[in-house]
Amino acid sequence: AEEHYDLAQELAVSSGSNYLATVYNSIGSFYWFKKDNKQALAYYRKALTFEPKTLGLKERHGAILNNIGNVFLSTNELDSAVFYYQQSLRWNSDHSFINLEAINLKNLGNTAYQLKNYSLALKYLGIAEKKAKESGLVGTIMQIAELQSQIYSELGNFERSHVKYKKFADLRDSINSKQRMNRIAELEVNYKFQQIEKERAILNEQLAYKDLEIAKNRIYVLFSIFLVVVLGLSSLFIYLRYLSNKKTRLQ
Repeated sequence: AEEHYDLAQELAVSSGSNYLATVYNSIGSFYWFKKDNKQALAYYRKALTFEPKTLGLKERHGAILNNIGNVFLSTNELDSAVFYYQQSLRWNSDHSFINLEAINLKNLGNTAYQLKNYSLALKYLGIAEKKAKESGLVGTIMQIAELQSQIYSELGNFERSHVKYKKFADLRDSINSKQRMNRIAELEVNYKFQQIEKERAILNEQLAYKDLEIAKNRIYVLFSIFLVVVLGLSSLFIYLRYLSNKKTRLQ
């Protein structure tokens, strides 16, 4: 991944492309997944320097603000995390990026949960759930249900906690089942492709064998013609010699 990100950065810089903002954001996420928060934050801040002129860059701008919030959440700087999540939420709301709004609200709910502000957390998560359903973000809905279950459990509302956990578990199983089905389908495609390649190799081998047989037959035919010609010429030579000898004897 690192090798390809470096190449992407090199190409974007050399071509002067605004796509460099997306590359910097991706590299920032790369370092965040590696838990190198300092480097992640540096690349996210680089990505923010690009003026979001196009729709794609505007959406990316909102995502970058959210990603900076993720870094501060990872370092337990919760006030800074809330600041950037709220900035991202305002931006995404102004530009009607509902999918990103759902993620912002889920992250704000999680941060409020970390701060033990359970009522605010549930408020954010309730709105996030509606936005996520509207956007069809199944994975986000699953994460929201898990957080809601944890909060209700800490509040002592075990009935609601059980309902939310069951929803989380059902969604998780559904996603895992879908992933398994996709994996099975992928393996079937690879198997069929492998079979086709084997059949093609066998066919090529058969064709090569046939070509070899044809070449051999051609050699046999040419040799036979050559032999007939040689025998014919030899016979003619012998016959002419016979006639010459006969004429000599007669003389």
